[in-house]
Amino acid sequence: MTQKFYTYLSFSLALLFFCNCNGDRDNTNQEALQNYKNFVTQVEKDTARAIDGSEPDSIWLTRTNTLLLQHDSLENQALIAKDYYSPEQEQEFEDLGNRFEEAEGKIKVKQEEISKRYKMRKDMLGLKVQTDDMSVLTAADLAPTYKHFVEQVNANYKNYTYTDWQLIEGWWNALSNRAEGLSKELTPEAQSEIEAARNEYIRIRKDANITQPAD
Repeated sequence: MTQKFYTYLSFSLALLFFCNCNGDRDNTNQEALQNYKNFVTQVEKDTARAIDGSEPDSIWLTRTNTLLLQHDSLENQALIAKDYYSPEQEQEFEDLGNRFEEAEGKIKVKQEEISKRYKMRKDMLGLKVQTDDMSVLTAADLAPTYKHFVEQVNANYKNYTYTDWQLIEGWWNALSNRAEGLSKELTPEAQSEIEAARNEYIRIRKDANITQPAD
């Protein structure tokens, strides 16, 4: 009787331990998959935020680069648990992988766009400007910046694409807005140089004969 009791007790404890282990493993698997899902969802949100231009490029680049560095760790944790997934969980894991690849592709396109725009803006202005609104330019910066800008346009306008011209026009308008905001601080000499640069830009733009490409 005693032997049977201990045998039964041992079996019961082993079964309880097995059930607890299975329960803990299930929780771990669920947590790994949920963490990966949360990550992919965040990447998608950041991609959408970049497309609608709701924040400075530098902030977006820093955060998305940090997110992408987290991917391998979270994916690997979810992958390790894959052997214990239900068919539904396996499908969800696969769908999450596809969603991440799509979002990552959009992020890379945006990163290339930002990199090109940053370099082109630096070349056009002759300055390292982090935002398109030109708010960092002082009154003393304006006339030299206008002159440099127009010289760059004159030297390269035959090679600009329609998309390039859209960026150039945006920066030109931002320069005009900045000049207007600082008009009271500009010397007569600076105002004269800016006016000359504006007239030259109008001439170059006319020679460029900008046309929107057909879809």
